[in-house]
Amino acid sequence: MNITNTVFNSIIDIKDKFDILIFDVYGVIWSGKEIYKNVPEIMENLKKEGKIIYILSNGTQLSSEWEKSYAQKGLVKGIHYDMAITSGEVARNFLLNSSLKFKNNTKHVNYYTIGMKNKSLFENTIYKEVNNINDADFFYFGLPQLTEEQTKTINKDKFFLSKMKEDGSNKKYSITTSDIFKEDLKRVLKLGLPGFNANPDIGSFKDDIENKTTKYGLCQGALVKDYKDMGGEVVEVGKPHKIVFDYIFDKLKENNIAINKNRIAIIGDTVRTDICGGHKAGIKTILTVGTGITGNKVQKNGKVDFKALNEIYTNEDGYANYLIHSVAGKQTDINLLLTLNKQK
Repeated sequence: MNITNTVFNSIIDIKDKFDILIFDVYGVIWSGKEIYKNVPEIMENLKKEGKIIYILSNGTQLSSEWEKSYAQKGLVKGIHYDMAITSGEVARNFLLNSSLKFKNNTKHVNYYTIGMKNKSLFENTIYKEVNNINDADFFYFGLPQLTEEQTKTINKDKFFLSKMKEDGSNKKYSITTSDIFKEDLKRVLKLGLPGFNANPDIGSFKDDIENKTTKYGLCQGALVKDYKDMGGEVVEVGKPHKIVFDYIFDKLKENNIAINKNRIAIIGDTVRTDICGGHKAGIKTILTVGTGITGNKVQKNGKVDFKALNEIYTNEDGYANYLIHSVAGKQTDINLLLTLNKQK
């Protein structure tokens, strides 16, 4: 294992080493509030130079939904990237092929949702959602957000308003602790139900609308960790699991793009999912240490704390081949520092 302490300024400094670049989203392209400054321009220029640019998100929306959402934010397929692949898209393909299998090998069709529902993921598959947990064969880990009604009996410091429609309706609140869902997990565990998850991320930085900043909110992976710690069974799709990278390789082959794994790299902000996933897939890995999850943990007074970084490597059992401050380089612009508001 050869761990580097060299931090390159931006992806431009090492771009010539790669033909194919796979971009993570949160903490790499998106701050949780907006697209990082100069990132679209850099991606557009990389494409013009002949680089193949793929997006790989652990989001559970379908790829077409992701593309539409980010086009409105200024990131356009064909201009800034070649293809977007979400774990939701891979999971849907997985479900359409009826590939979901649990340890006891019995047929599982009816599912119950903990968290936010995701009907598009299961549409036209053999799997049917039930509202009564006692009718379920397994359960789905939905995004752990709360409705406004659900927040009324919970301490304010355990959630924040992270999403709402322009007309102020349909408010959604991100959680800062998984304790809120512990009782739900105990219920499904008591029934012996296995779980299915399409987003292994523990958490990400999200827009705190009321306070006009970003905060660290939990994702489905946090609930998965709790359930596994309880002794529950979970099948997952998404980084760091091999299935999403195999999906990318299949898409490259479909487009007659040669695959030389030494010339492919994933750019991510999280060791546990992006970096470990890249290594499992046999490709190179690039870690951002100035933005995102890892940047939040290792930045001290504008410098990288390598002791803290090595602790992350040890805890997550992975390491990056290359370090960059961010895709767009080290800046003091507030746009690049949005994910560096220290969170507990």
